[in-house]
Amino acid sequence: PKSVPAGVFFMLSSRDTPRLAPLRGRKDYSELAVTPLNAYDKGLMVQTMLARYRKRLDTDAFNNQLTLLTSKRDAVTPLYLRVACEELRVHGVFEALTDRLKALPHTVADLFAQVLQRLERDHGQPLIRHLFAALACARQGLREEDVKTILEANAAAANNSTTTSNNTTSTTATTTSSNTKLVLPPFVLACVLRAVQPLVVEANHTLGTMQLFHEELTGAVVAHCFGDQKAAETLRCAPVQVHNGLATHFL
Repeated sequence: PKSVPAGVFFMLSSRDTPRLAPLRGRKDYSELAVTPLNAYDKGLMVQTMLARYRKRLDTDAFNNQLTLLTSKRDAVTPLYLRVACEELRVHGVFEALTDRLKALPHTVADLFAQVLQRLERDHGQPLIRHLFAALACARQGLREEDVKTILEANAAAANNSTTTSNNTTSTTATTTSSNTKLVLPPFVLACVLRAVQPLVVEANHTLGTMQLFHEELTGAVVAHCFGDQKAAETLRCAPVQVHNGLATHFL
């Protein structure tokens, strides 16, 4: 708003982008630069986040797991540490934790790419790709019901395409297949949504929609899902296909 009532304050978090120019021209605007985390803050943040789940990293001189994590190049940013700690939280083999720490990439972009690959291994590549591609393209976010319908439509389309290619000489088989409605079991949807929960935020409380929680994640999803055009088209998650699917669903 052009004028802010007394006693009302807005606190915004942003990168240093040209979008801040209008705000910087206001007299009632003040700015605080967030500097990179120092060694103490990095260690405190990691151990505090992991402590919520009864976990911690060793700081032993012969196996300093905390240093392995905080020495990563982008570990000076809270975003990197948050995502890394979420990955460590779901890592189930304690004896292999040190190797997992060593395998963590140094940058946020590569870390997001690794997270997406892990989710695809856990829940299936088509399901995860269609979900994240839809979230990246949906302007106002998606409700759980939207996610279910879109994933079912993509699965049905893929099934119909496979059946059609295997029955090119049978008009009856193709027609029957095109009318098939695939239902995503509630348990499968619940598991997927629970797994991606750390990567989404509420977009609209009234509508109950969700969206990707950070623009760097959106960039990683675009690169991961749309980077290989041929592979994206094969999985039916090329940008045009995703937008067509969203338009069909909402219109």
